[in-house]
Amino acid sequence: MKSIVSYRGQRKCINLSEPYVSGYDIKIKTYYSSISQGTEANTVNKSSFLNHLLNHHSYKFAFKKFRELGFLKFFFKLKKFRNTNSQLGYSIVGEVLEKGCLTTRDDIQIGDKVVASGEYANHSEVVVVPQGMITVIGSEHESKNIGIYSLATIVAVSIHGVRTLFSDIDQESYSKRRCLIVGGGIIGTFCGLYLKSLGINQIRVLDISTGSLAESFFEKYSDNYSFDTIFVCSNSMDGLEKIITRSMYGCKISIIGETQITIDRGILEDKYSTLKFCKSYGSGRGEPTYELLGMRPYFTPEFSISNNIKLSLSLLDENAEHIYKHIKLISLRNIECDGKINIIDWNSK
Repeated sequence: MKSIVSYRGQRKCINLSEPYVSGYDIKIKTYYSSISQGTEANTVNKSSFLNHLLNHHSYKFAFKKFRELGFLKFFFKLKKFRNTNSQLGYSIVGEVLEKGCLTTRDDIQIGDKVVASGEYANHSEVVVVPQGMITVIGSEHESKNIGIYSLATIVAVSIHGVRTLFSDIDQESYSKRRCLIVGGGIIGTFCGLYLKSLGINQIRVLDISTGSLAESFFEKYSDNYSFDTIFVCSNSMDGLEKIITRSMYGCKISIIGETQITIDRGILEDKYSTLKFCKSYGSGRGEPTYELLGMRPYFTPEFSISNNIKLSLSLLDENAEHIYKHIKLISLRNIECDGKINIIDWNSK
């Protein structure tokens, strides 16, 4: 089967054997898989360090880097390098081919169209995913192009960030929130769309690219806009401390996705700010009883991956017309990505 992996700083399409189905797993034929620009870019870039050294064919250059970085930093950079292929992707849509002998999910049947999440749901023609990481696409979701549902896990990251931050806020007060989204990429855009679905209309976005999906829905941030809620959906922390100093007192801040953060604690204390981290796409992530057995998560089961994915499907349906205009379907013949919403079409060889 075909699979797209990271190898020495590049995406590469290779042939692999089909994965084995164990007891709690479900085998899925992939129709479409979506590319998460931030997460995948980090994985690809981490694999390029040693290649950079090797391309110079010089021990002097390697020794120079060793002296610049010091032993520990140099060692850990080498350790992070993936000299073998690293799987990419974590959000697909496809069709169930086979169920493991120990699966307990009666709601999943062979032939069902499903969304699969996690590192198991990588960019491959066929994937094997634990039963808890699969959500059946109900009959109420009738998008003209099922490929849009491959975005569901990425959208769930946005939704989970909002739900986690607002877990202790009275729902009746949602409409009074004044929100700032830092980062106008796919995570930030769907964060804003979910806020709008909650009845929040005061939303500004910092860092919107011209012609992007975010530009279709939101106004750009300006210095005269006051805000009491910040959603950080960007890999870069440049200027975040300055933004926090401009926020209202008691500002709530959600860090969504894999964002490296360094903030002066004093700035947060001065504004009486509340800071919450949300890296995953729902409760149950990393819990074997949820992922393998499909049981309820230990904490906040109402925020489970499955529940967030279902909200994602509805949000995608509501905004499908606009989203289609910004999707770029990628074939296996050319796996280069651009600034659009990139989805791999596994039906095109």
